[in-house]
Amino acid sequence: MDKLLGDVTRWRYGQKAHLESSLEALKLWDEDNPPQLLEVEELNPNGSYGLRLRFQLNAVPLDRWEEKQERLGRFFAKGLQAQLTSLEDDQLDLILLPAADG
Repeated sequence: MDKLLGDVTRWRYGQKAHLESSLEALKLWDEDNPPQLLEVEELNPNGSYGLRLRFQLNAVPLDRWEEKQERLGRFFAKGLQAQLTSLEDDQLDLILLPAADG
């Protein structure tokens, strides 16, 4: 999670960001109108560390994100689960938290 946070908050000219390549691998990317990361928030529910990533969906529809929800947590780190919350204005919160059983 620390690596993911560092990657999404660091600007690197001319380099593809880890998040971009991750979303491409998950088929949550559109080359012409990709999702845009709007906010990052560190979470600490019940003493567990997590992240909230808010995206502007753009050309990647909500149902595609929902299809990948189970895989999203596992993709970023073993033992994570992903929660998706649809927001107004075609925005989405992706919350990554430790799985309840792990």
